[in-house]
Amino acid sequence: MDCFRVPFLSSVATSPPRTGTRLLGCVIGLCIWAQSAAAPGAGPWAACPESGDPATVTTCVATARSGEADAQRFEEAEALLTGTHLNGAGSPAEAAALQLACGHSHERARRFTAALACYRRALDTDPQHAEARRRYILTASALGASGPAIEQARTHAALLTADELLRLELDAAAMQIRWAALPGAEPLRAHARAALAAHAGLTATLAANPAPLPSALSFDRIAALAADVRMADAAAEFERLQADGRALQDFPVYVLAAAGEAYLYLERPAQAVAVYQAALQQAAELDPQQRFELQTGLFYAHADRHDFSAARALADAMLAAEPAWFNPAPGRFLANGRYAQAREMAAMELAYRERHGPALAALDEMLAIAPGNVGLCLSRAELLRWRGWHDQALAELQRARWQTPDSLRAEVLAGQLALDTRRYAEAQAAVARAAELAPAAKATLRLAERWAVHNRPELSVTARAGRSDGDALSSDDWQIESYYFSAPLRHRYRAFVHGISRYGKFAEGSGRDARLGAGVEYRAPRWSARGELHQGLEQNDAAGASAGLRWYTNDHVELEVRAEANSTNVPLRATRAGVQGDELQVGASYRWDEGRSLSLTAGVLDFDDDNVRRQLQMAYRWRLVNGPRHKLLADVQAYGSRNSETERAYYNPAADWQASAGLTHEWQVFRNYQHALVQRFGVEAGRYWQQDFGSGNVWTLALAHDWLLGSRGRLSYGVSVGGRVYDGERERVEAVFLSLEQRL
Repeated sequence: MDCFRVPFLSSVATSPPRTGTRLLGCVIGLCIWAQSAAAPGAGPWAACPESGDPATVTTCVATARSGEADAQRFEEAEALLTGTHLNGAGSPAEAAALQLACGHSHERARRFTAALACYRRALDTDPQHAEARRRYILTASALGASGPAIEQARTHAALLTADELLRLELDAAAMQIRWAALPGAEPLRAHARAALAAHAGLTATLAANPAPLPSALSFDRIAALAADVRMADAAAEFERLQADGRALQDFPVYVLAAAGEAYLYLERPAQAVAVYQAALQQAAELDPQQRFELQTGLFYAHADRHDFSAARALADAMLAAEPAWFNPAPGRFLANGRYAQAREMAAMELAYRERHGPALAALDEMLAIAPGNVGLCLSRAELLRWRGWHDQALAELQRARWQTPDSLRAEVLAGQLALDTRRYAEAQAAVARAAELAPAAKATLRLAERWAVHNRPELSVTARAGRSDGDALSSDDWQIESYYFSAPLRHRYRAFVHGISRYGKFAEGSGRDARLGAGVEYRAPRWSARGELHQGLEQNDAAGASAGLRWYTNDHVELEVRAEANSTNVPLRATRAGVQGDELQVGASYRWDEGRSLSLTAGVLDFDDDNVRRQLQMAYRWRLVNGPRHKLLADVQAYGSRNSETERAYYNPAADWQASAGLTHEWQVFRNYQHALVQRFGVEAGRYWQQDFGSGNVWTLALAHDWLLGSRGRLSYGVSVGGRVYDGERERVEAVFLSLEQRL
């Protein structure tokens, strides 16, 4: 029976008072219980005289008051300080004893600040009072004043046991950890490092002790490592304790919260879900704010696992549990910040599931009520960026940055948008600024990684091979095209080498075309340009040149023009016959959002055998189903061409057109941050018409896999099979294809 144990506020409870005091408290408590049972309603102070010998009065009142406190009758204990009982204090030692009882009563009622004041008055009256000094040190530490407490403990070391001194050292280190973990407290990581140093010293001191190290030592070390953003070390320490047989429910809440943060940082969301759920099961230890913070961590862990149903359910539960307003006093209402945050999370959960329209509508509804909420503005800017509306996102971001110029989230978003829109000097500045604000933050590291990848050389390779049972185009063919881009030069320039090799087999023989070229690419915020010189190496051994320009007018419209002398789009059969051609193409596209787009392209190919081919192509695409794992895309395409001359060595109809419609199902087989596999299966059917030969049905089936290979690479491959009609003859066409993009 520990009658005198005090429930402290710190994560590590202090030890109880010494044996004599604890035994006295137990005896007094038993006496009070016996008196209360004999005479209900009677207080022990009834036996204390109103006047007489001061020492007798003081001792009686102090003892009686401690008994009332131990019996949980705090109001009765308070009454003992009123009236003539208080005036009964005689000598300084007697008055100090009365204040010691005052402090004990407040401690039992968990009024630690009042208890500290009582102990302070006891020391003012009798500076040599050992127990008052001891209780003052322990209570100050429990209240968070661990620095002054540990200084006094070292000065008066004889008053405390070795275990109590260790507890105070741990409390001081734990307080540094708590401060280091505050949001936006990057400069306070020094506190975590100091705590780790203190823990290391305590561990070394206790190493010679045959008894096991206190659990709190390892617990606080995990929290300190997480606060210092040494997440791999924090996770390893946490797992070491688990390996020793400790279950998740055996860890304190603050340790589980630190472990969950570490797992999210390390991109291990499954483990984060487990520890956050274990922490939330300790309901008795959680205040509303702590529960909300743990639920927030669990929400993002679910989202990172792409378990959107669990994330949605949690967001709804959090929103239902939070009132929109607090009513602390009649007629006074205060907005509940947790409610606003829960609504924002619910909106962003829609965005994570790629329901961007409803998510944007939800954010706009909240901003109509709170237009100055910077967090909502930044979430809206992020969502606009995800939709490809970069101009609108930049405008929204600028409004937020005016209000919070030192926001890490705003700085990171500015860097991402700068890279999206080819504002490379701004991107570099944003990377540097984010590193100043929080160098170890996950968002900072992701932005820095993207910037580093952008500054690497790039290699892209595409290859295709096909065969058909007809001979209008070729019975067997293949093509390989590759680009090597240098690292960016002065932000905007990239030199490149371009190679292309084509082969086709025809009834009259094979056609071969190989080119090697070099050029320069220029990229500006609104437009980009590319120029190239190339040399033929096979049947076409002439030189050529190409130039292209793209203009991004706004979030929706893109215009393009391209010209090439000695074009690589001349059919291989024409190349085999010694025919060359020059080409001009112009195009425009309109993109409503991530789910709908329309493009038009017109071109002229001028052959040197007096034939001129004019072409027009249209493509419209929209997403019919847009889920996080499954998408269904519809395509409508139309193509038409006209040749000025016929009866040439290559397929050259006087006029033809084709119209088709197709569906493509995209299935995200798995995704783990920057690694993913998407499978695409498409079917297309349409009608082809050729002048003088009538029309016939055309169709295609295609299956492809797209691999995201981290931040630096992407690999795609697939097969297709289809039916075509040329010169009235039906052909079956089969093909395989592969493409690779890699930052070196």
